[in-house]
Amino acid sequence: MKCPKCGRQIPIRQQYCAFCGVKVEVAFDAMADSMVEEAGLPPDQAEAVIDAYQDAQIEALKRSFFWAGLFVLVGFIFSRRLPGQPLGQESASYAAT
Repeated sequence: MKCPKCGRQIPIRQQYCAFCGVKVEVAFDAMADSMVEEAGLPPDQAEAVIDAYQDAQIEALKRSFFWAGLFVLVGFIFSRRLPGQPLGQESASYAAT
């Protein structure tokens, strides 16, 4: 697991970073933890598996927010009605075309 402040590797269940002293929230998925324990992986490999799992979840969340934001942006660009205008009234720039 990585420290959120200094980014250094720390043991999975450690409450404080040994390098910078910041309190670390243990925020990994319990399912991933139990799967690693069932697999019988050594602690260093278990940390690598959990870090990879967390990174994959974060990347998937980033992609979801990107596509949702893009969808909203495209919706605003292609809509003729600006926010705050009643339905049926177009803006002056669109009415001229």
